[in-house]
Amino acid sequence: DLRDLCDLATAGLGRVVVVSSMIASALRSYEGGLAVRIRGDGPLGNIVVCANSALELKGYITNPEVELPLNNEGKLDVSKGIGLGTLTLIKDIGLKAPYVGTCELLTGEIGDDFAYYFNVSEQTPSVVSVGVLIGKDGNVQKAGGYIIQPLPDCEDKVIDKLESINIKLPAMTELMSEGRTIDDIVVNATGDEKIETFNLDNLYRYKN
Repeated sequence: DLRDLCDLATAGLGRVVVVSSMIASALRSYEGGLAVRIRGDGPLGNIVVCANSALELKGYITNPEVELPLNNEGKLDVSKGIGLGTLTLIKDIGLKAPYVGTCELLTGEIGDDFAYYFNVSEQTPSVVSVGVLIGKDGNVQKAGGYIIQPLPDCEDKVIDKLESINIKLPAMTELMSEGRTIDDIVVNATGDEKIETFNLDNLYRYKN
């Protein structure tokens, strides 16, 4: 229920929820779950999101009524609202003990911070883009994002190309406000018009 959240808190918590849902979707073959904890020194306080492999999620933010001036680009200043601190991810991947990884918050922008987490804690170069589009009435119009990660045999030049492409891309909220489809966004984010879409249920059924 987001009715008691200000726009800034909705954007901050919403971004973490979106990334958590994408990570949780990759755990479906384990029937596992995860917990994400953002401990920032900004006025929004801590953010905690839990998700299971069935993509059932719940989230919490310490200070849901914080308002800040818009940033220099005229957008919600999520970075300042979260501040600096730590990001911790706890994943149940079917082992005896859950995997726990922690990294520092680089920017408080969530997407950049999760990309840094994957690179540092899981040694996986990643591109992460996430956004929450909020209407003038305070309701969430759209929320979404993507995570790009290479396969183990991926060449460094491909990773460099993906990073250079995504640095130049508009923010996820802009792409959603323009009405871009998922396929449009994937093509723009990868620079490759030859894409294939996999249904996760069918993919995991095939693997098992």
